[in-house]
Parts: sequence; structure tokens; C-alpha cells
Amino acid sequence: MRRNNEAKGIPSEGLLTACVVLGGIALAIRMKHNQPDTEAQLERGDKIDEVNAVSEQNTCHQPEEEDTLPNPIQPFTTIEILQAQLPFTLKQPHALEEDTVSGLEIIDEKLVQVTYTSPQDTIGYRMGEGTNDISGDYTVYPLEIEVDSKWDEVTLKGNSDAIYLATWTDGTYSYAISSREGMSESTILEIIESIE
Repeated sequence: MRRNNEAKGIPSEGLLTACVVLGGIALAIRMKHNQPDTEAQLERGDKIDEVNAVSEQNTCHQPEEEDTLPNPIQPFTTIEILQAQLPFTLKQPHALEEDTVSGLEIIDEKLVQVTYTSPQDTIGYRMGEGTNDISGDYTVYPLEIEVDSKWDEVTLKGNSDAIYLATWTDGTYSYAISSREGMSESTILEIIESIE
């Protein structure tokens, strides 16, 4: 069975070091038990091929560059450059200041994520093809309500003090707005209504 040790917090460099150490120990034990006069034989050049073969058997495989997956997140510097890469027209929340954009990304070539950062909050806005929830937020909030908007029904999630997530669809595209600090229902609906 093959395991992904990086997912368990073991970096690949640590794995390589452990393999080299274990390989060296295995080689030393094998040489000691099978070769009573190993040092003298190595000085004469005897058994070099056998030692090399044992070393190769105890070497760990390091992933080749083609073994790694491509990064599904593509960052961009301007909305215009990002838009040129999209198969659809990005609708933007005009209630949020464009100069507070701190991140522009396309995820998996079909989902846009725009991050707005101000001293008060960090707001994430997502738009993507399809009608599924694209928020990426799987928190179970104590409050979940449906409200009417120009986009039909919008699902708001949060608690009695603030709304942290809004999700909806227009039948062709899905949308999500998230707030790190939370906001009032009226504020998040104002942002949603400004999207065009």
C-alpha cells in the first residue's frame, strides 16, 4: 500500500533523509553478517558491485517533476487580464471598492475568486459556471436563512450576530460572498444587489 506522507505532515526532505539512514543501516548489517572481512575486501575492490546493488535497492523514490500535479489556482494582477482568460463575463459587486482588491484568481479554469481587503474585513467573492455551491466554506453555521433578492433566493449563513456567507445561483452561474469578520444581513444584500 502506498501512502502520502506529506499529507501526514512528513516533508519529502525528511522522508528522503530517513530512507538514506535506513538504507545505510541495512547495508551495514548486511555487510557485517555476510562479509566477515568487509573493510579488507573493499580496499582490494572486491564486492564493490554487490555493495552498489544493495545501495540501489535501499534508495527511496523521489517524485519526478512530471509526477507532481499542476496548481489549480492561477493568480492574476488585473481584472482585465483575468477576464481575458475566462470563458464567461465576470459580474462584479460594484458596492465593493475596486482599489481594495487584494487577490484575483481562477481556480480549476472555471471559477473566479476575487478577494477584497480593507482594515475592517476581508471579503471573498466567487463566480463560476454551474449551479452548485462554490463557496468552499463547509462550516455548519447555527443560522441559515433564504432571502429574496434580484437573483431569486439567496442563502445566508452565520449566527445571531453576523452573516459570514451568502450563496446563490442564477440558473447558469453560481455565486458566493464570504466575510471573515461577518456583516449585517442588509450589508451583504447591498453587495449582492450591486453585482452586474
